[in-house]
Amino acid sequence: MNNLAGISETNRRKLTLLHRHTRGLVGIDDAATILNMDRTPSAKLLARLASQGWARRIRRGLYLLIPLDATSPDDWREDPWILAHHLFEPAYIAGWSACEYWGFTEQIFHHVAVFTATPIRDRRVRIDGTEFILRAIPEARFFGTHSVWRQNTPVKISDPTHTIVDILDVPEWGGGIRHVVQMLTAYITSEHYDEELLVDYLARIGNYAASKRLGYLLETIGVGSSPLINRLHSMRSEGYALLDPGASPKGHYVARWHIRVNVERLE
Repeated sequence: MNNLAGISETNRRKLTLLHRHTRGLVGIDDAATILNMDRTPSAKLLARLASQGWARRIRRGLYLLIPLDATSPDDWREDPWILAHHLFEPAYIAGWSACEYWGFTEQIFHHVAVFTATPIRDRRVRIDGTEFILRAIPEARFFGTHSVWRQNTPVKISDPTHTIVDILDVPEWGGGIRHVVQMLTAYITSEHYDEELLVDYLARIGNYAASKRLGYLLETIGVGSSPLINRLHSMRSEGYALLDPGASPKGHYVARWHIRVNVERLE
């Protein structure tokens, strides 16, 4: 529906009330509470508003309200980060999306990366015109987050150091190891760089492969301090890890870091 249909005065008042008490997203139960209605008539009201173009169904039982001054519902989109906050909570914006926010990359990524403790069935979901790429993680990984305000809604995002640790843990979330190198370099040369926090976060995620990748990359691209590289070397585990698990598992072995370099030309 490209144009908004007429709305009765009664439903206009109800829609105004819903806007006043929500941030644009409303579920059936919340609408029932706000409007002092039973659940069934509340569900019917939201469905009717959606059929008239004054709301858009995001998923079962959840609707995006269209502002009363809108001229076309197709032109109205909720901030994808706010959608992620409501749809996947507990969750945080992560990976390449967090790298964009912290200024570690100038590349534009068209999908939103979200780490969530909510069970997921599909890794990729498209909602209201935005594609979200999801990774399910345990709640123990919900450390090192920062709240950013998006239209009066606090949305969690991985802090700069946790962002880098996440993409070292699984380079795919940084767009592959070559992009990870660029983002890592930007982080180390930025005001956000915190060596102690970096080592602490690496220890907390418990993935020695991430420490091996970081140590190898720091030596290879010539950034990072010698004390940090020595600390990382002492953290390495037995067994070899792929530099980029998302690439072909072929390449030479680097015994110093127990890394198999399956991606060349990193710079």
